[in-house]
Amino acid sequence: MKINSLTRKELYDHVWSKPISTLSKEFDLSDLELRKICKEYQIPLPFQGHWSKLKHSKPVKIIPLNEDYKGSDMIQYVPKVKSTKELVKKFKPVQTDVPLKLTNPLPEILEAEAKLKEYKFSNWNRMTQSSEVMSIKVSNFKLLNRALRIMDVFLKSIIKRAFTYEVIYGSLRIEKYNIIETINCRKLNNRKFFKDKYGWNSSSLTPNGLLSINIEGYRSKQWKDGKVKLEEQIDKIVLQLEDYFLKHKLQEIEINRYWREVERLEKERLARQKVIQNDIDEFKKLRMHARRYHECQMIRDYINAASKYHDENWIEWANDAAVLCAVFLISPRSHL
Repeated sequence: MKINSLTRKELYDHVWSKPISTLSKEFDLSDLELRKICKEYQIPLPFQGHWSKLKHSKPVKIIPLNEDYKGSDMIQYVPKVKSTKELVKKFKPVQTDVPLKLTNPLPEILEAEAKLKEYKFSNWNRMTQSSEVMSIKVSNFKLLNRALRIMDVFLKSIIKRAFTYEVIYGSLRIEKYNIIETINCRKLNNRKFFKDKYGWNSSSLTPNGLLSINIEGYRSKQWKDGKVKLEEQIDKIVLQLEDYFLKHKLQEIEINRYWREVERLEKERLARQKVIQNDIDEFKKLRMHARRYHECQMIRDYINAASKYHDENWIEWANDAAVLCAVFLISPRSHL
């Protein structure tokens, strides 16, 4: 499975060149998924009846692509192909070629073998422990040899599926679709419950000779020996890992898409808020100017009424003051 990419302009050209029903089959998407992508990236779609009008040589309206779009210009989508989950359900275990001895092992396996075989098992130390090489936790050398062979074939299998991996401080980290998970191989235990010498309920773990491959962390997952040995499950494990990584990549894409939409809506809200605030500021200026105009009118009315009680010097001074008041009211500086 892969994630396809194309630009907004490329998708725009596609949706105006052929019907959505035809295009969705070429893209391996449903009509609804393709329309959803077009809506998110503000790509206009032809009106209903568009293709019928073209067929009968009637005029149609073509909506141009919005060039003011502020989001990402690159579109990513996952084709709707047969999921690995369905493949896993139909998968019939076969004997994976896990040799009885290490054959052309990977460098990481050789390093783990050299380091872990230096370990001395005892009643107090029943499990290999090392932070210098790949994490393989077992309780005896027989399990260690088996775990090394299984992990060698497992790593070679995921490489064929375009996974990458590295060992960092004993942790095996595998990556695909920019998703990284930590994998380990370890023994399984049986828990035995009993009462200690003081009568308290207690328990102990005893290795049972079985192995498991695990995804660590809060999204943990485990494959273990059962009716089918791990050697026979490697192909199935790799298929399930493919599905696991793809599912989380799709979740990541949806989360990014959600936050892009949140960001777009927030920008629109701030733009509307700015327009509203500008209107409020302009209204406050208008009200202030109206009050000043009313004051100028009152001053002129007062001068007319009081002119018979004052001399010409006062009347001239008052008229000049009224003119200055009017000039300030209509001056561009008064709008600052």
